Amino acid sequence: MLLTLFFVGFVSATLWPLASEAVFLVMVQQQPERIWLLYFAVALGNWLGAVLMFELAIHAAPWLAKRLQRSTARLHRVLVALKRHGAVLLGLAWLPMVGDLLPVAAGMLGLPRRACYAWLLLGKVARYGVLLWLTVRYAGLGS
Repeated sequence: MLLTLFFVGFVSATLWPLASEAVFLVMVQQQPERIWLLYFAVALGNWLGAVLMFELAIHAAPWLAKRLQRSTARLHRVLVALKRHGAVLLGLAWLPMVGDLLPVAAGMLGLPRRACYAWLLLGKVARYGVLLWLTVRYAGLGS
């Protein structure tokens, strides 16, 4: 179960959409005694998936730049925002619609690895932490 959750978290951080939050919450309700292991598995998987997208974008930046010259307006806005605000925006990589583009754009721009990794980790941990807190608080679960 932990590997499944890790994998779902990992893949959902890439450009392939998966509902990692739903899978996480179902597993927490089914196995409340493993709540912290489940939290760690999904957060780690989601963070590593975002790191992979960042790293792939670094290495594919010239190729991506050629193909994205006529980029979507959404990607253009993400690139402009990242140029202006830097790695701190990667704390929002969990957001729907633009979140998966943030690590890719940061990699294309060559933002510093350490800062990007740290902000990605902070955002992913906070996201699943809030979901976990809400579930424990309102579904009456606890460990």
